[in-house]
Formats: sequence, structure tokens, C-alpha cells
Amino acid sequence: GEQTPGISLTPIKKLEIASALDALGVMFIEAGFAAVSPGEFKAVALISEQGFQAKIFSATRGVLTDIDVAIDAGVDGVNIIIPTSKLHIQKKLAKTQEEILDITFQAVQHAKDRGVITEVCCEDGSRTEMEFLNKVISTAVAAGVDRVTPCDTVG
Repeated sequence: GEQTPGISLTPIKKLEIASALDALGVMFIEAGFAAVSPGEFKAVALISEQGFQAKIFSATRGVLTDIDVAIDAGVDGVNIIIPTSKLHIQKKLAKTQEEILDITFQAVQHAKDRGVITEVCCEDGSRTEMEFLNKVISTAVAAGVDRVTPCDTVG
């Protein structure tokens, strides 16, 4: 919802939504992206400290400091967003596929070393060549990832 232009939720509003999701029995809640701003960190931390039955996650990039900020907010897990399509790798990040594999391994290993549930979200996964998508998934598995989600982030 908050990726929609003009939509911004307060930490209290996010807490209300998370509370309703927990009451419905939702098992996993992505509370936000803790590293984006102090306000987003506050919202993720507020939700994390409620003791919900649901496991609370924060989105992160494949950047170790993003992962650390999320963990400092008290989350149970991190959703590490890894761009995997050639378009995203080349134009968005100006990286190579080999660099993406290295980033994936390091990010997952770091999160696991910090003791949180770890998910890799293959951003733009539906436009990723299957051979490379398999390499990203295999790399994440080798690093100890708990689950992988190839995402269709472009609709």
C-alpha cells in the first residue's frame, strides 16, 4: 500500500494493521523497511515489541547495514530484496550477475549469523532468466536461507 504515491501510514496506523493481521492468524507480517527512515524504524520496532503470535519481518536490501538496522528494530526475520532480472541488475544497480550472487550469499549468511529467519525475495523474478534465477536460489540455499520468493514486482 505505501508504494502507492501519496500513501503514508503513521507508526500507530501500522500497529493497528499489524494487530488486526495477528488477530486474524496471519503467520508472517512484513512491518516495513526499517532502514528507510527513523519513522519507519520506529514503526517496525513498535510492531516488533508487541509480542504478536505472528513472526515480524522487515524488508531489506542485500546491504549488511540494512539487515543490521532491521535486526536492531527487534524483528524475527528479514526479507532480503535481491534484484535478479538483467534490467534491474544492469540499470538499477550497475552490477554483474556474479556480484549479485556474492551479495546474495553475504547478505543471507550475515542475517543467519545474526540469528533471524531469512527470506530472499528475487525482485523482478518473473522477468529473470530461469538459469540465473536457479543460481540465485542455489546461492541463497548454500548460505542457509530459510525460504526464497521469486517476486513479480512489475505486475
